[in-house]
Amino acid sequence: MNSANRLTLLMLALAIAAMVIAMAYYPWAELAEADAAVGKPLFEEYSADQVRGIDITEFDSDRGTLNRIQLARRADKWVVPARQDFIATNSQLTGTVVNAFNDRTVFEVISENQQDHIKFGVVDPAEYTVDINVASLGRKLVLSDRNNKSIASLIVGSAVKNSPGKRYVRVPGKPRVYMIDFEDGMLTTEFAFWVSPNALQLKTQPDTDGLQFRSLQIDNFQIDNIAVDDPKKKWNYRATIQPVANQLAVESLSIPMPDQPNEWKP
Repeated sequence: MNSANRLTLLMLALAIAAMVIAMAYYPWAELAEADAAVGKPLFEEYSADQVRGIDITEFDSDRGTLNRIQLARRADKWVVPARQDFIATNSQLTGTVVNAFNDRTVFEVISENQQDHIKFGVVDPAEYTVDINVASLGRKLVLSDRNNKSIASLIVGSAVKNSPGKRYVRVPGKPRVYMIDFEDGMLTTEFAFWVSPNALQLKTQPDTDGLQFRSLQIDNFQIDNIAVDDPKKKWNYRATIQPVANQLAVESLSIPMPDQPNEWKP
């Protein structure tokens, strides 16, 4: 090979090397966009009045089921449609969830790779299959308006190690994983957390006349042969409710003795 050809090949190799280096350090739009997100709110600010629907989905690893709770705002009250519009009386929890996405600042863009969703626990719980590691499934929260249009939604994943209160999160349908400040304890699908344990609104403190609720007995039974003249009661249980530390609690719970309807045992 003559010197001219060697020089040509050398120049070509140098040109390729320069191009590779330039590509590695070029400020690609995707990286610049990720950097621009740091220190900025993850969502546009919205008002609590805009939110008319709450939808939370999570995987229950103990039961092996996908749990979901949906709440809707009717006038000035939040209700659970799947429970005959039972009123969600835990206003502190509903208020916290409604405002969950306001002032959520991005501390860091963690990844742009969809393969990392498993690592950071931000896989959409709706994508659960028997083959997937349940530890990779996040909790999903969707807030919607009166037209059932999404205001904001988020999949909350694993806690950030050595950073209390910080979580890995992802916007559904997008690959990017963020790190933000988020307390995921509000994301519960348990019905009992959304309602008051004092469903009958019984007063546990004396009123102006000095009267105070002391005890409530609940007899739970079903009626068989309701069409006949002598319907039969089938007793299930008897419970006594009493106030304890300004909260209602079950003081005793009994079931009927077999073949002895007037005798009860704890």
